[in-house]
Amino acid sequence: MTKKSNPKKENSNNYDILLNRRKEWRLDIPISATVKGKLPTGKNFSEKTKINNISSGGAYLGLDAGITVDTKLMLFIEIPSKLTDGKKTKLSLSGHTVRIEKAEKKDKKNNVAVRFDKEYKFLD
Repeated sequence: MTKKSNPKKENSNNYDILLNRRKEWRLDIPISATVKGKLPTGKNFSEKTKINNISSGGAYLGLDAGITVDTKLMLFIEIPSKLTDGKKTKLSLSGHTVRIEKAEKKDKKNNVAVRFDKEYKFLD
């Protein structure tokens, strides 16, 4: 059984500060993406979404698809043209779901944490 580590809270000057234990910095910028994978029934799905935050190791995004933890996903991320000298570029990468939470907002059913695999590719 693996032990889940919970972030520690410290109280400093009457403010609660949440310590981040992640290894990578996360960018909190909404990025458009298409996510493909298989549902537990074996049926393929493809869904457009926005990535809430992303790092070199993973992403946090909203999905309506009824997937489970450890589902393999393919992400096709639209790189903002400001970062690619105006060229339309997509980043293709795969990963597995590591956490699924009920979404608080009504735009998607679930919030999904994905841990990326090592391989990725840029598509024109």
